[in-house]
Amino acid sequence: MLSKNWLTENIIDFEYKKYVLLAYLQQVQHDFKQPVLYPHMAELIEHYRKLLDFNKATEVVKEMNKGELSGIDLERFQLLYEQTLQNDKVMLELESIVDFALPQFKYHLSQGKEIYEDIEQQLSLVPIGIVPLYKQEGYLLLKSNEVSETRVYEYRITLFQNAHEKFRGIHTHYIDTFRNSLINTFEGMKKNLIQQRKKLPNPATYLIESEKQYPVDGTLLPIASRMLVRYLSTSF
Repeated sequence: MLSKNWLTENIIDFEYKKYVLLAYLQQVQHDFKQPVLYPHMAELIEHYRKLLDFNKATEVVKEMNKGELSGIDLERFQLLYEQTLQNDKVMLELESIVDFALPQFKYHLSQGKEIYEDIEQQLSLVPIGIVPLYKQEGYLLLKSNEVSETRVYEYRITLFQNAHEKFRGIHTHYIDTFRNSLINTFEGMKKNLIQQRKKLPNPATYLIESEKQYPVDGTLLPIASRMLVRYLSTSF
């Protein structure tokens, strides 16, 4: 895991930060080959966005501290300023680190996205039994075709928003693992859940199957959960 404040904490030195970053990305690369995507994908996105924000903030500061107007460059149609604020050595070092780090994060994000999309294409989603009107809570059945077991999760859809848009999220809670058989079908699993768990008398229940076996917590469950959110968002 790479600290959220890796850029500014400890020594601000290009070679040191390069070593810290590359050591982290080496671990990311190793886990992607498993393939274990999470929590690395979420971390990479957060770090990448922070670096982009740093660049924007730096440009704003530079713009605010251009200095006094000294002339006009007619060839480039730009105003020329006398620099009144000397570039700080630390800021220059930070800019060098960010310039190096941004393409590194972008490359590994693209790798993770490619793996994510390849896995998602191998997943299928189907509702089990009658689908109720209330679908914000229910059960997610997760199965790989390479094993004879089905993992059962309770899910709950959440809605949150910022100043610009609304987002749907999902919380999952592991309940049990059932062994598949001619008798113990997916419909039978849903029936057992209804009998054992009274709080959802007619639960929305969805099965997501994977053609191949993947690490559950680090890959399959996060991808399946996001797939379910997108599926349900079209029916709310």
